[in-house]
This record gives sequence, C-alpha cells and structure tokens, in this order.
Amino acid sequence: MTEFPPKTPLVQDEDAQQPEAAVEEPSLEKSAEERERDILHEYWQNRATKEAALAALRRKRLEAGKLARVHASLGMESNTPISEPESDQLETAETELIAAEANYPGHWTLLLEDRLRDPETKRKFVQVRTEALPSLRQGEPGQFDKEKQFQSHYEAQIADYDKNIDSVFNTTNIGNASEFGRPPLHAGMGNIGEPGTVFLDAETREGVPLTTRQKMIIEAHEKGHGMRDFQGSDADEIRSTLDFNVLAERESLTTAENPQNRFVNYLRDASEIVERMAQLKNYFGFKGDEEFTRLHLEFAKKHYIQDTGLDNTMSHFFAAITPETENQFLAVMNKYPI
Repeated sequence: MTEFPPKTPLVQDEDAQQPEAAVEEPSLEKSAEERERDILHEYWQNRATKEAALAALRRKRLEAGKLARVHASLGMESNTPISEPESDQLETAETELIAAEANYPGHWTLLLEDRLRDPETKRKFVQVRTEALPSLRQGEPGQFDKEKQFQSHYEAQIADYDKNIDSVFNTTNIGNASEFGRPPLHAGMGNIGEPGTVFLDAETREGVPLTTRQKMIIEAHEKGHGMRDFQGSDADEIRSTLDFNVLAERESLTTAENPQNRFVNYLRDASEIVERMAQLKNYFGFKGDEEFTRLHLEFAKKHYIQDTGLDNTMSHFFAAITPETENQFLAVMNKYPI
C-alpha cells in the first residue's frame, strides 16, 4: 500500500493555539464568499505547483531515456552518467499531487456540470450509449412496456445531451424528507431527466443534520442521476466493478445499531455505483478527462469518508472494490462519462 504524505488542512483549526503576534495589525474581516474564494485559489495554486513538479520529473526521465538510446545506437560510451529521476522521486511527486488534488473545497455541483460539459466527457457519453444500444429493445414501447428498456431512451439522451445539462443544472428541488415520502437518512433523491432533490432535514445515519457542504455533495450525486442511467450491457459492465459477495456479507450484518447496512442493496444498481464514482472524481477536483489511477483509489479509501464526514454507503462501496475487481473499477472510471 502506498504511503501518502501527511495532509495539510486547507483551513486551520480556529481553536488551535497560535503564536502571539508581536504587533496587532488592524484587519478587515473577509466575507464568507471571499474566504471560500481564497481557499479555492489556494487549492488550485498548490495543485498547479505539484502538477508542474511531477511534469518536470517525467520530462527529465523521458529526455534521459532518449539520450541513452541515441548513445547506444551510435555505439557511444558517455563519460558523464546520464542523470534521471529516481523511481522514489517520481513516486513521491505522484503521491504529493494526489494529496493536493484531494478534498476539493469548491462546489461539487458546479464542478460536475463543468466536467459534463467537457467535450471529452460528451464523447464518452455518446460512445458508451452507442455501444449499449444493441442490448436494448428496438421499436416503440407498448402500453405496458418500460420505455427505459428501449433504444429510443438512449438515442434521445445522445441527441439532447447539452439541452439535458441545462435542464438538470438549472434548478434543484428542496424540502423536508417527509414531503417526498422519504426518511431524512436518504438525504435526497434523483431520477433521469430530473434536476434532483436535496432534503432540508437530511441527516447522517447517527441522526446528525448534514452540513451545507454535505448537502452539496448529495446535490451533485442526485444531479448525476438526472443525466445518466444504465439499462443494458453498460449496466453489466459497471456492476462488475464491485464484489457482490462482499456486499451480501455486509447486508447480512444489518442490526439496530447499523441500520445503514440495509442500504447496501443500492450498490447493486449500476446508476448508484456510477454516482459514487462521480463523488470520487468530485473529491479529487476532476475538471474533465483526468485519469483516475490506483493511487487515487488508495488515497480515497483512506481519507474520503473522514474528509467529507458523509458515508452514503461509501464504506460498503470501498469494501466491495477488491483486488479481483480493482482493474475493472479503474477501467470503468476512465471509460465512462462520470
């Protein structure tokens, strides 16, 4: 397992003891909006620094390799050893970048919208929808048929992709859970073609009200449901990313003390798997077509739940990504429009 460097919080603990200032300087208190903007700016600045450092090391290794091959092809022996970064230098730079990307402090809903509008994400959407079309039924749905099981369902989503983004992200439904016939523990609800709902009284499994940031995470999750569902061969491919034996075992452990275990069956739904994958891309601040690597997964397993304070079956989700399914998980993460 990779060892990651200690994380530095973007916002320091206000209760932590601070060194006394020699001279008390007058200052104007910033608004919440200004503080959020500063935190986000610091995040992107730190991330850019780590990206540049890693890119420089990769270029150095590439150039050293090219020079060595040229010397070998000419039968030359260089008196000066060719310098290239050591493997541990590259590994350190990679893990530092992962840590800098993690726990994105901006608005996850806006980040998801930007990622869905990225041309490469749209290309992936069209690709996976087109590949799955033959697995859906042809023709027009009858009176008692489920329209989602027909090719026309995916064809309409391809044709109206940009229009659907506008519709889904234009608004969000809010209200108490009881108004929607759900318990507060569900936190929200979403369905294809809808903007999603976030419950004002949403709470954790311990009965603690969700924070504004946690509700934002739920909002992004539910809007993902509004943009994509999976009804054919694509659903089978997505479900193969988790070990269902692990899920069955966890579901069997449901007790009064651990009622959330009964929600494990959510993870048998391909759409629920994908939206938790999207939560991970939001957590790492993915803007478009960045690659989700094994290092990202390792880091998320260690830090995601602690950083967000929100376990919407994410602990079950992580447990079901086993050594046997991990390669498939990473393949789907990078192939699908998540």
